Amino acid sequence: MSDSKLGIMPTDPLAIKQEQDSDLVATTGRILGAEDALRAIAQSTGYGSLKSAMTAMFLGHNHRGAGNPVPVNTEQYGMTFFTRPRLNLSYDNIKHIRKFTPLLTDDQDSIPRALRAYLDPDGSKLYYPSRLVDPLKAFIPLLDNNVITITGWPDPYVDTYTSKEGLGKEQWSMVDGYAEIHGVLSLQASFRNIPKDPITYLFHIWTRYAAYVHEGRIDPRPDSILENEVDYNTRPYRLTLDPTQYVEHIAAPIAAFPKSDSTGAIFNYSDDKPISREVDQVSCEFQAMGMIYHDPILIQEFNDVVCMFNPNMFDGVREKVYTPLSAAYKPIFVNMGYPRINPYTSELEWWVANDTIKEVIRNIQQYPGMDTVSSISPVRR
Repeated sequence: MSDSKLGIMPTDPLAIKQEQDSDLVATTGRILGAEDALRAIAQSTGYGSLKSAMTAMFLGHNHRGAGNPVPVNTEQYGMTFFTRPRLNLSYDNIKHIRKFTPLLTDDQDSIPRALRAYLDPDGSKLYYPSRLVDPLKAFIPLLDNNVITITGWPDPYVDTYTSKEGLGKEQWSMVDGYAEIHGVLSLQASFRNIPKDPITYLFHIWTRYAAYVHEGRIDPRPDSILENEVDYNTRPYRLTLDPTQYVEHIAAPIAAFPKSDSTGAIFNYSDDKPISREVDQVSCEFQAMGMIYHDPILIQEFNDVVCMFNPNMFDGVREKVYTPLSAAYKPIFVNMGYPRINPYTSELEWWVANDTIKEVIRNIQQYPGMDTVSSISPVRR
C-alpha cells in the first residue's frame, strides 16, 4: 500500500509520478494520460511537442531533420467584392440611346431594371428602385456570388541596379526602384452564367456607357464632371479566408473598369449539340490601375464603402440596428446582411437587421423539429 493510502503524502517527485500512474491504471486501465502519451511519443521520435509545433518552429531550428509537424496552410479562396460604379442612367441622359431603351422599364422585378439599379445607385434610390437590388449594399451580389476565377494579380518585385564588371569581373547590385505597383495591368475574370444571361448584359451596358461618355453622347453627373471622377470605375476586393471566416489576406487595385463582355459568344452556332454551351461562363477583362497588397488601409476602406451606402453601419449606430451573426446562424441567413471586417480581429462579420432576425426565426419555429433554433444565439461568439 502506498504512503498516500496511509495518509502520508510522498514528497519525492518520482514517487508522486508513480502514485499518479498507479491511480490512472486503477481508474482507466491506461499507464499514461492521452496528452502525456502523445507528448512523450512525439518528443521521443524527434518531432517535438505537437501542441506547440507552431510556436517551436518560430523559436528554434529543427536540427534533427525529422520532418515538420506543422500542418500545411488551409487557406480558402475566400470572397470577391465588386463595388458598384456610379453611372448616370437617368431618363434624360439615356433616352436617345436605343441600346439603353430596355433600362427605362417600370417593371421593378425585371432584369433590365435591376441592372440599372446596380450600375446607378444614386438614381435607383430616388427614381428607379428595383425589388431585386438592395439600395444599401455597396457591392454587386450578381457578380460576387457567381465569380469563378479572377486572375492576373501581379507578384510584387523590385527593380535593381547592377554595376559594370571590374577587372576581375566583380560586380555589385542594389535595389533601384519603387516597391509599390503603380502601373496599369489586366485582370481576367470569369463568372458562372445564370438563366436570362444578366451578367453578359450587365457588362454590355457598363462598357457601352464608358464608350458613350468618351464619345460625348451621354454625360456623367455634374458632380462627377466637377471632381474629374471616372464614374464607371469599380474596385474588386479580394479576401482570402481561413476556415473560421477570418481574413488572412486582402488585396485590391486602386481602381478598375471592364473592357469587354461575352456578347459575341451568344451568337456562335453549331448543330452538334441541342443546347449552347458557349454562354456557360461569362468572361470579362478588367483594366486595373495599381495594386495594393497587405495594407491595413484596405480594411478601413472596405468598411467605409459599406457605410457610405448604408449609414446605419457606422460605429455607434450599427449595434442598435443590426446584430452580428454567430457561426450557427450564418447558414440560416445566407444572402442576408452587410459585411464588415473587424479591424481588431480581422473577422469577416455579417450584420443582419434585428427585425429580420426575429421574423426569420419566427417563421422557422412554425415548423416541427425547428425548436432548436430558438436556443441558438444569433450574436457572434
